[in-house]
Amino acid sequence: MKLILCIITYLILAIPAKSQSSEPIFTITQDTIKNNDKFIIPFFFEDEKTTSHLFRFDSITSKSGQYSYTVKLSNYEGCENDGGYFRIIEIISNNKTLLQLRQSDGWNILPRSVITFSPNKYFLTIHLNENTTALVFTGYPYNNEPELITIIVLHKNTAKLVFNQNMLINKMTQENELFCLTLHDSVIEYLGHKNANTTNILQIWKENGTLKFGGPYGIARNNFN
Repeated sequence: MKLILCIITYLILAIPAKSQSSEPIFTITQDTIKNNDKFIIPFFFEDEKTTSHLFRFDSITSKSGQYSYTVKLSNYEGCENDGGYFRIIEIISNNKTLLQLRQSDGWNILPRSVITFSPNKYFLTIHLNENTTALVFTGYPYNNEPELITIIVLHKNTAKLVFNQNMLINKMTQENELFCLTLHDSVIEYLGHKNANTTNILQIWKENGTLKFGGPYGIARNNFN
């Protein structure tokens, strides 16, 4: 019954996305990950000489079990009491750094709507096919702005940033091969008991070994509905 309900929920979310305009966030050609620059905004970064320390590391394996990675998360000295838990993401395989991302604003724990889908509370791991895996990180929310959603794709012996946008994760559907994120592009603010604005509904979903982005699919008047 749980699986049936999940499939129904996914179809409700995904079918409108597929019937309207949508596009892949990335493609893979001859084992090379090709991102789409329109989905990536630059990180805010300052004081490159600041020293850092290890916050934690996790081991990730491809669905096939053939490729293994270490996800190393670090923070800058003196930022321990600032927003977020880590400011450096490093992907390592076979003792080689495949990718390193740095920012000053910091990545946070996953939002409450998705944290139960992850064995750790710092990023999601989504297997897109046997040898392609997506890692989803969320930034620290500042000044009623939507947090940063950062997506890294791992494919065989490569890793690449494919998505970096300020959006709010509203909900997530994941069951067996199904995966869909419903997003808002702004945070709803309230005047008393009434909302002062609305937000566009967007989606990211898994399809044919890649991630697709589509929307807007209507508007929302609540951050969590």
